[in-house]
Amino acid sequence: MSHLYRDNSTGNISLAIDGMLRSVQNMDVLNRIFRPNSWVSLAGQRIQQGRPLCLQAKLVRDDRSGVVYFLDDLGQGLIRRHCVSPEMFEACCFDWGKIVSMTAGDFNIPEGKPLSVQAPVLAWMESEWETIKNKTFRELCLPGTHDSGTYKLNDRLAPDATGAPKSLWEYGRLDGLTGLGDYIKGMAVTQTKSFYEQLSLGIRYLDLRVCHMDNDYYTCHTLQGNPISILLADVKKFLDENKKEVVLIKVGFKELTDDQKNEAWRKMEEWVGGHFYKMDGGKNFKTLQLQEVVNSNKRALFLLNDTHIKGIYDSDNNTNSKVCELLRSRTLFPYGNWFNIASEGESISIPKDRTVRVRYGKNDKWIEKVVTGGTVTFGVALVHRPIAWVAGRAG
Repeated sequence: MSHLYRDNSTGNISLAIDGMLRSVQNMDVLNRIFRPNSWVSLAGQRIQQGRPLCLQAKLVRDDRSGVVYFLDDLGQGLIRRHCVSPEMFEACCFDWGKIVSMTAGDFNIPEGKPLSVQAPVLAWMESEWETIKNKTFRELCLPGTHDSGTYKLNDRLAPDATGAPKSLWEYGRLDGLTGLGDYIKGMAVTQTKSFYEQLSLGIRYLDLRVCHMDNDYYTCHTLQGNPISILLADVKKFLDENKKEVVLIKVGFKELTDDQKNEAWRKMEEWVGGHFYKMDGGKNFKTLQLQEVVNSNKRALFLLNDTHIKGIYDSDNNTNSKVCELLRSRTLFPYGNWFNIASEGESISIPKDRTVRVRYGKNDKWIEKVVTGGTVTFGVALVHRPIAWVAGRAG
């Protein structure tokens, strides 16, 4: 993965290190350090800007030990930062052929903290704010993860463990068949990144499974995972740092009593630190606009069911490329014209400068018509599923 980015709107080139973008000040610095034309485009993203790379930046090697350093300035003067691995060196798009041997003066430069490659935060809601602020959540296609908290699971059965996985786990532990347990655990772990990392990469829908063990609440997927308090602390941190981003959290309670469910809700509201969004009595999720939630400054929406959520992963769309293509085609933003129609008489607005071909209907009988700009009201709704996609293409 490249961490050298080019802003399409300005042409500026920046290195993503320490969780922020560090701009390359001139062509001399660019040519002195990086591989030619190795950047990737970064279009329309609001990302935290850090201190520009200093004009003295270069790659040096201690010929006695073979250690490679990046000369950097974080505001306290020039320092040497250890490039800790070839993988990190490659991710930064550094050029192996541009490493130079350390001079006597370079040895006098103090050594600072090692170089840290951390992906920048993708605050895409803020970046596209003017485009999406008046959209309802049913008009947006949100990137989400399945069993979002299972990036870390312990070697302990959770209350939701049933059937063959539970039996195989117990059998493997009883007879010392650790390989069988490793297999079950490998199947239960569905993620590799923390909540904060997922949100920073653009995820805005989290699937949270909650169970009760040892007088506390944990995530679970056959095995016990992290405490919910740790997961929601990540959500709080992300929302504290990104004021126009909103996160939907689908909560699934696993083998909890009614009293435990009530207690879990109270604790989750506490753990997310004031971002817990409460729907007003007269509001409906179908009509709730993104701007309303952001203006409330409570930007963590907790859902108990998926009535209003339709996923796009199924047995026919089981690769990253297929899922990404569906994401591109099934959203009003930013790629095309697909609309959710869930009730008879519902209206949608089509941009005045756009003509779309719309299909709608029920019981697999479709009506198709061409619509140019303005508001369209549908007399027939798709009723065979809670939320259906109505296709619109440039006409």
